[in-house]
Amino acid sequence: MKTGIAKNLKKRFILNTVPYVVILLVVVVFEACNGLSNGLTIKAAAIGKHLGNKYTDVKTVNSGHFISGIEGDLYWKPQNFGESLLLGTINNTDLDLLDIIALVLVGGMMFYMFSSSSDSAIFNKKLTNRFGWFVIAIAVLGMFADVARVEIGRHYLPYITQGQFTSHVTFKVFSFTYLIYPLLMFLKLIPKKGLELQEQQEFTI
Repeated sequence: MKTGIAKNLKKRFILNTVPYVVILLVVVVFEACNGLSNGLTIKAAAIGKHLGNKYTDVKTVNSGHFISGIEGDLYWKPQNFGESLLLGTINNTDLDLLDIIALVLVGGMMFYMFSSSSDSAIFNKKLTNRFGWFVIAIAVLGMFADVARVEIGRHYLPYITQGQFTSHVTFKVFSFTYLIYPLLMFLKLIPKKGLELQEQQEFTI
């Protein structure tokens, strides 16, 4: 049974991560409940027709409103909690369901990355290899989340509005996920350097 530094690191990781994820999940659920009760305002575009260049307030299905011209603000009242969650991903909010899913996956990968560590060898070849894959996975998860938002905007919004509206969700090239990637590539060198120093220390003993 592993004790000491390695076990304490894993325990502290769990104690710090789980409450953090739970709090963020509560925030997302609260926002979805609020959207279900009060409706959501979504950046949308009319499909197949121009509604005018001047201010326009057009009635839509589900007692909604579309404000502005061919592109504008669509007020929409979700029919259920799941619909509110999905619409939250294209609502330009700071946090949504896809962020929570990515966060849980990243946390799981971090725990797996350090699962091979022990008191006698915090750094090892498995950890350095896993850290490399971890860096790549963060970039992939960011792109997957962006693709999911684009697809929800292109297909799910037209589906629930009976073909009246779509959402022009685009990739945020300068989002945090992509901006931090070069820094993570630099941090990739740290476990490798730690392993080299650890092996040198063991050799000199």
